[in-house]
Amino acid sequence: YPVCRWAQPAIAAALSLSDQFDFADITGIRIETFHQAKRLPLVEPANTEQAQYSIKFPVAAALVRGRIGVEEVTGPALTDPDILRLANMIEVTEDDEANAAFPADRLTRVRISLADGRTLESGMMKAAGDPEDPVSDTELHAKFTSLAAPVLGERRAAKLLQTCQGLWEADGVSDLVELVMRPAR
Repeated sequence: YPVCRWAQPAIAAALSLSDQFDFADITGIRIETFHQAKRLPLVEPANTEQAQYSIKFPVAAALVRGRIGVEEVTGPALTDPDILRLANMIEVTEDDEANAAFPADRLTRVRISLADGRTLESGMMKAAGDPEDPVSDTELHAKFTSLAAPVLGERRAAKLLQTCQGLWEADGVSDLVELVMRPAR
């Protein structure tokens, strides 16, 4: 996710529950995490950097939009009333288990209260992407394409990915340099 690593377990935990409700039915969100992540409480970011170094805002954005990408921490998302409503209802607390695991693991539990009286709990989670829990090549390639294609175009992004994948066998990096140095559209 394009946010602080300390906020990522909370996003993963919230998204793990998101197929069980509509975000409009949320009445409360509690994030139980380690001390350092609790220190990222900003709710209404004025810019992308503040959104990225928050825990409440990206969790709310993920719940509203069903994902957390560049669009969720830039532009109109920063003032989206649905995101801000959820961000303002989030309570962040420290958890002894998460504190004990830090810094080796960054753990978080999310509890979401719903208008129908249910409370959903994620269980203690961490975000994928650490060396002991890497993302798959398929996920990595999809992320690359989602970020590169809007800037470079689908064909050029696909060619750049293909070129990078073949660097171990390449005689040089001239093809890569050409793709990277050519001005984007």
